[in-house]
Amino acid sequence: MSEFGQVPPTSPVIPVATPVEPVGPWGFWATFGLSLGILFGFVVAQGIVGGVYGFSASTSDPNLDFDALVKELESDGFFLMIATLASVPVVVGLTVLFAALRRGMRWTDYLGLRLPPWREWFRWTAYLFAFLFVSDLIVVFLEFPPEPFMLETYETSRIPALFVLAIVVGAPVWEETFYRGFMLTGFRHSAVGAVGASMLTAMAWASFHLQYEGHVVVIIMLLGCLLAAARIRTGSLLLCIYLHCVNNFLSVLIAIFKPEWFEVPGGM
Repeated sequence: MSEFGQVPPTSPVIPVATPVEPVGPWGFWATFGLSLGILFGFVVAQGIVGGVYGFSASTSDPNLDFDALVKELESDGFFLMIATLASVPVVVGLTVLFAALRRGMRWTDYLGLRLPPWREWFRWTAYLFAFLFVSDLIVVFLEFPPEPFMLETYETSRIPALFVLAIVVGAPVWEETFYRGFMLTGFRHSAVGAVGASMLTAMAWASFHLQYEGHVVVIIMLLGCLLAAARIRTGSLLLCIYLHCVNNFLSVLIAIFKPEWFEVPGGM
């Protein structure tokens, strides 16, 4: 106390702000579980399209063999086109939702929605063409049979322009948003690291293309590794979508003009 019997004023205590650790992407198991949820949405969308398609076919043919119909749908271009277009808003919507639910990160940053420098577009386009050239040389050298799936689906698409839109734009948008945008980001920031995440997402993506011959599935997996490398090195999902669109565009061109000397791996 002071000599006048009063307590001297004290300085106000200013609380020290505790630094907040930046929040990263979802962890490995959270990414795995949420990815299953996204795939469930995809299956539901595909199932609805298949159900409507089957109901429409049964009304026109009461004696329809559903087992034969299911087998036919595997290479029915019209069904593939509608199912692909129906899947885009479902998969992209769920992916954006789950990325946005991760607090501390903007969903655009999470998914990598950024434009890389122009030189990266040219560089990775060159890498893609080099990959396609080498992979096709191997296919020719090993005398693998031509892949008929894309040709069969194109010829049964009924609306070629819409089929091209679905394969060249629709499929790359939802597949890259899911595999290289969401899955790769979560796995990469877990214990498996960049290499493990690239391999896991490439294998998951390739397993989605089992309608192709075995050698094409292997090439698709390697292409997935290339797309993962582009995503990691540039941080851009848009570049991956562009590369995937280019690959599928070439695949559709091959189906249209049917040259026997060239084969592009996968058109989905």
